[in-house]
Amino acid sequence: MVKPTAMKEHLHEQISSELKQSTRTDTIVVVVAIFLNLLFLGINSGVAGTVREIDYIGPGVERTSINPTAVVIMVILMIVIISINFFVLRILARGKERRAKLMAGLMKMYQEEGMEQYYDLSIEKGYEARYNLFSAVIVSLGAVAVLIPILVSSMSC
Repeated sequence: MVKPTAMKEHLHEQISSELKQSTRTDTIVVVVAIFLNLLFLGINSGVAGTVREIDYIGPGVERTSINPTAVVIMVILMIVIISINFFVLRILARGKERRAKLMAGLMKMYQEEGMEQYYDLSIEKGYEARYNLFSAVIVSLGAVAVLIPILVSSMSC
């Protein structure tokens, strides 16, 4: 039969390992999201610059036309940007929930062992602030990745 202390040690190791894995996963998700937002910002800004075409008909006479292919590509890329950011925000929210559940279990274990005084609860507030900041960065970059190409396309005359 396994001793309760050994089981608690095993459970503590498992929860700690899951917390580390969750932190790594969230960090990777944020880094990839930042990279994709910047990548799509560059691509979509380039495409946006080709939305309006100027044809020079003669001396002092020009005609502006819209490139429908560029408009379609731009809209598709904007939908992709919004979708990616939506899913990243959902992943971060789930990670935040998971961390809270794991920490609640860990704190209960610490309380049962009379060790809760050794864990500073303000650390949890720091993790929550980190998740909120990650989300704010993703929302901000996503907004920039959508708005700048719109501005570029409207100014490209």
